[in-house]
Amino acid sequence: MSYVSVISRAQPGCLIIMLDQSGSMSLPWGDAGQSKAEVLADIVNELVASAVVRSTSGDSVRDYFEVGVVGYGDTKITDVFQASNAPGPSTQLSLHPISQVALMPKRIEDRVQIVEDRFGNTHEAPYKMPIWVEPQSSGGTPMCAALGAVVATAASWTARHPDSYPPLVFNVTDAASTDGDPTPLAGALTSLSTQDGAALLFNIHVSESARGSVVFPQNTDAIHNDAYAVMLYQLSSILPPAMVRAAQEAGMQAGPLSRGFAHNADPASLVEVLDIGTAPLLGDQIKIHRP
Repeated sequence: MSYVSVISRAQPGCLIIMLDQSGSMSLPWGDAGQSKAEVLADIVNELVASAVVRSTSGDSVRDYFEVGVVGYGDTKITDVFQASNAPGPSTQLSLHPISQVALMPKRIEDRVQIVEDRFGNTHEAPYKMPIWVEPQSSGGTPMCAALGAVVATAASWTARHPDSYPPLVFNVTDAASTDGDPTPLAGALTSLSTQDGAALLFNIHVSESARGSVVFPQNTDAIHNDAYAVMLYQLSSILPPAMVRAAQEAGMQAGPLSRGFAHNADPASLVEVLDIGTAPLLGDQIKIHRP
């Protein structure tokens, strides 16, 4: 385990997000006043927008990493950036350089956020929000089909980028897989590697509330009564040391055996996990070379 490769245009990183789009994602998420599908779409759109900004130098977006997003719901998986349905587990996803992603939003929304000035007063501030991911929720949870596509994609990417930081994969779900046991495919994913380390799989199990939220656990003590949560924990990668340090600096309880797993995640904890996990690609923990 090293995970120290410098991200550059010559050695880009790889970020893949798996979005559960099953019917249960239409349920409310905590106190957000929105469905889980709506909140999740907003968070992913904000993550991609942040990635574009952080990769921008002057007037150009530098290709420090490639991005793919796969939605899985009903009986199909959907390559979000291609807007096409992928029929089976051997199908590869499209990975796009971040400069191309910057040009691919479906639309730009006018939004308003509440900001606080230096005197402690709050006011509304308009902003433009690019939309790449739309909220969707339907049917079952074909997680194996999605993982199969991710494995094929990551295998191809690692073969082309043997010296890069290994792929980062985030699987966000609120339900059990309905098309089989994801264990073999998750193992196939985390067995892929570059010279810098094995591919990293984060599993984020979302819930209707924040009660009992567990983030980056080192064992199954807090989730032992939930067999599915235990399985997702076991499928998740052990955090590299840099991520453990970042989590500790953020005030989170993390240690050398912490895994990239969150249980009963609420929107705030999901954002925390994404922040810690994507730090290497976005330049927060591992220095990005900017020639």
